[in-house]
Amino acid sequence: MPAAFRSRRVLATSAAVVALLLAVLLSLAVGARPIAPSTVFDALLHGGTSPDAEVVRQLRVPRTLIGLMVGAALALAGTALQGITRNPIADPGILGISQGSSVGVVLAIAFFGVHSLTGYVWFAFAGAALAAV
Repeated sequence: MPAAFRSRRVLATSAAVVALLLAVLLSLAVGARPIAPSTVFDALLHGGTSPDAEVVRQLRVPRTLIGLMVGAALALAGTALQGITRNPIADPGILGISQGSSVGVVLAIAFFGVHSLTGYVWFAFAGAALAAV
């Protein structure tokens, strides 16, 4: 691997990590009531008992962590789909997986009388699995 390519890759990875850290900071600071970044750092590092610190620790940190985990899971799923099909533009819409999940939800509503979010999720998962197979 040439040194120029390696240094470019390191620079791109560093920029991506900095962008992710900035996005996490913004996620913790921005909400219905904006909180200053200094207050966010204080809440994370020293605890604090102010209402802003409680909002950061109790509401915004879990929201941010869930967002990071969902993003990582979607990236992993997309990478696996592209790797398995050996198609760099493979996505659930092109392969019919999204449509299979939609058909599963429609069948659940039409024939099984499902009207809850939990029911929709399971039938969507089953329809997507059938379409993927």
